[in-house]
Amino acid sequence: MRYGWAIKGSPWKQLQELFSEQQWKMVPLDDPSGGSVPIDAGVYQICAGLEHVPVNGRPMRKLYNVIYVGQATDLRRRFKQHLSGFGDVVIAKRTFRRLDFWYTIAPAERITELEQRLIEAFGPSANKKNARARIGEPVPAGEIGER
Repeated sequence: MRYGWAIKGSPWKQLQELFSEQQWKMVPLDDPSGGSVPIDAGVYQICAGLEHVPVNGRPMRKLYNVIYVGQATDLRRRFKQHLSGFGDVVIAKRTFRRLDFWYTIAPAERITELEQRLIEAFGPSANKKNARARIGEPVPAGEIGER
């Protein structure tokens, strides 16, 4: 899986088309109530910045990125799972100290597609299971690293 923002324009164009009508909302991932997160289906992004990490330099203070993308049939329940510790987000909480939970409500039948498009555009480092495999022509073992 590729980590980091896509450098080709097509994933960003797809995001624009898919999310142009979506409204995103943010809740800090240290809010124990999670009360403003709805129980609806949707997709979410967990984002981090470097304001609490001891790194020098003005550009570093401006960096803010998606570290995890997910989907849920109940956004509030998933928020609370991440709040109590879920996957690599636990490590990210220790590193960045403050994480933001951005979410948007979406029909349950669309959340898998929406999640995949976000992963393709942002390449979040905590998403490991979502690497896509495809079957193609066999590649001799000596050429695997050359592609």
